[in-house]
Amino acid sequence: MRRKPLFRQRHFAWIIVVTDYPVTPTTFQAALDKAVAGDRVLLKPGTYEGVYTISRRRGSRQRPIVIEPAPGADPRTCAISRGVSAAKFRRKSNRLAQYALEIGYDFPGLYPWIDDASLRIYRCQHVIVRGLAFSKSWPTHIFIESAADIGIQDCAFEDATFCIGA
Repeated sequence: MRRKPLFRQRHFAWIIVVTDYPVTPTTFQAALDKAVAGDRVLLKPGTYEGVYTISRRRGSRQRPIVIEPAPGADPRTCAISRGVSAAKFRRKSNRLAQYALEIGYDFPGLYPWIDDASLRIYRCQHVIVRGLAFSKSWPTHIFIESAADIGIQDCAFEDATFCIGA
């Protein structure tokens, strides 16, 4: 006797887990370290002073990793900064530019130090930085290296030599 299948068609349901990480300045780096496809790193209001790195994280086209202000937060109050203004950095930048000439760079400037940024995105795919304010991050606000499909959307930049370096 031949048995008939109980169901003629198979139905699969995929459960997609999206994690929201509401962060403060002290928990921001930890959230960047564990973010996976579909996660949102949500910055609560505050000044995020320091250097933050997201490295070897991979989102997807349909489920990118998103770094943005928490819902309801005023983007201007979610500030990423190194606390280094132009006036503070001027003496150091002049020394660095002079040093670049001395070691053989043809054009004076800070290009050799462009990776010295507040937010560093290394070897990542499908990461979106949205709606954040960057200030006083000399020389660079965001640096991107060996990455693909990185989006910088609706961010405000002030007081740096480079907004985005790559």
